[in-house]
Amino acid sequence: MRIALFHNRYRHHGGEDTVVDLQEQSLRQAGHEVSALILRNDELRGLGAARAALEVAWSQSGYQQALEHLLRTRAEVGHVHNWFPRFSPSIYAAHRDAGVPVVQTLHNYRLGCAAGTYLREGQACFDCRGGERRAALRRGCYRGSRLGSAAWLHTVGRGWREGTFAQVDAYVAPSETVKREHVQLGLPAEKIHVIPHACRDPSPQGLSEARPEQGAVFLGRLSPEKGADVLIDAWRGLEAPGPLHLLGEGPERARLEERARGAAGVRFLGQRPPLAAQAAIAQAGVVVLPHRWLEPFGMVVIEAFAAGRPVIATRRGGPAELIRDGVDGLLVPEDDPAALRDALRSLLSSPRRLAAMGRAARARYEAQHQPERHERRLRQLYRSLTRLPVAAA
Repeated sequence: MRIALFHNRYRHHGGEDTVVDLQEQSLRQAGHEVSALILRNDELRGLGAARAALEVAWSQSGYQQALEHLLRTRAEVGHVHNWFPRFSPSIYAAHRDAGVPVVQTLHNYRLGCAAGTYLREGQACFDCRGGERRAALRRGCYRGSRLGSAAWLHTVGRGWREGTFAQVDAYVAPSETVKREHVQLGLPAEKIHVIPHACRDPSPQGLSEARPEQGAVFLGRLSPEKGADVLIDAWRGLEAPGPLHLLGEGPERARLEERARGAAGVRFLGQRPPLAAQAAIAQAGVVVLPHRWLEPFGMVVIEAFAAGRPVIATRRGGPAELIRDGVDGLLVPEDDPAALRDALRSLLSSPRRLAAMGRAARARYEAQHQPERHERRLRQLYRSLTRLPVAAA
């Protein structure tokens, strides 16, 4: 198939960029003709604030670039990842005018929240989910900017009023959590297809068995919603046989380092590039996600599974869907250091159980989250939109 990918990269490389890169690679390896049109936020700097805000609402340049790309590549289907802010919803009009069906991946909650996270000051916030979105403008929820928040308010409000989002041919949600939230916002349930993300297979570099003396690792932004403070409190007094490594940066680092003072084995390793982060997962005994927010998916979970490592996470969002409690990981209540400590102790004190859960995690990865599996699911969706035989290569 001829597939056109569209993505607006953020200024700093993130999880969405990783998903897009891997999708492009796996589609190419499967024999598809893939063309990617990538825009970047930093290209808005020269436009001026007012013009940039107008571009977000309806970008004529985004429309023109997308239309020309679709026509030049003779795409049979277009797959949009992030359209905010450079492409804008005009990208859907480009597909309509080119006569090409369009798929949109729902990476976050941007259609209902200016921040895209349903978070405000580290706490859950659903004030704009019900349709009244002016709270985002008052608070400057988009990157602390009232102008940026105003652009979001105008863009999303117009999209919902005019039915723009309902006209997309199909949506991809990485989890049932994301699907449920967007159905509540107003998207047609029958258009949202749950296709979990994939990650690269680290097995060519060799896999080791999880062992208690390898300790635990946390990967994520050091901010309140990620719950690293709960993990530190749980770790204190655990008498673990190995270290606790925390990878990531964020506004809470100094406070967390102070909180961890005197806790044995706790080390803050900072932000690491993807390969180093994957190595840290493979060198740990267990991966921990004590998140407080509605994680859309949880790439760290499947990266841990790929390395043969069980995961302890809270019972919220995408991670809770990925983990089979007691099989390839453990689920605990959020904001409960005692429960998290018990979960850690149950794994790090039992080499046999830890190793068995690690093997189950690897089997789960092989069955559900390899790139080839993801490509097959996407191919079936694309062909259902283009009326081509689903079984075709």
